[in-house]
Amino acid sequence: MQARVIELYDMMGGLQLEPATYLEVIKACKKISRWDRVCPIIDDAAKYGVNPGIAGFNLGLEACAELGDYKTALSLLDEMDAMGVSSNDGSFALAMAACELGGQWQWIKSMLKEMDERGVEPDGMSYRLAIRACVETGEWVAARTMQDETNACRDYDRTGATIAPNFNAGAGEEQEEEEE
Repeated sequence: MQARVIELYDMMGGLQLEPATYLEVIKACKKISRWDRVCPIIDDAAKYGVNPGIAGFNLGLEACAELGDYKTALSLLDEMDAMGVSSNDGSFALAMAACELGGQWQWIKSMLKEMDERGVEPDGMSYRLAIRACVETGEWVAARTMQDETNACRDYDRTGATIAPNFNAGAGEEQEEEEE
């Protein structure tokens, strides 16, 4: 059924649709893992001045995270602002995940700062990705400081499974540098 929804959308090419229709097509793409189709559909909606809303944009960011397409993820965050859609913690976490897969650690750290500037409280995933970004770039002190800050985050997974091996390995390196 989901493939049929996408097929019908393709057959209507060039027609302006209702916001709910774009969202349903985007959801259909997600259900059958056609991540490559999501952002072009958001672009189609924007071309007609149709705002896909937070749900549509977050599905686009999820597609970027699945594909590791950090450039499009960053563009979607900007497009959200331009269309007056307030990004939330999930929006940033998904954009950060896209940056992680794209190996763009510097963007992850800057997004955490941007979240703070916008008054968006980071979720556990955002903290994990930011800590990992610090670890991957050798910023051990910043990683430890951020690890301490995660205690204030209500939904942080304290197992640290995604960062523990690298973080623990780096801790020894930092101690050696301090002893010299």
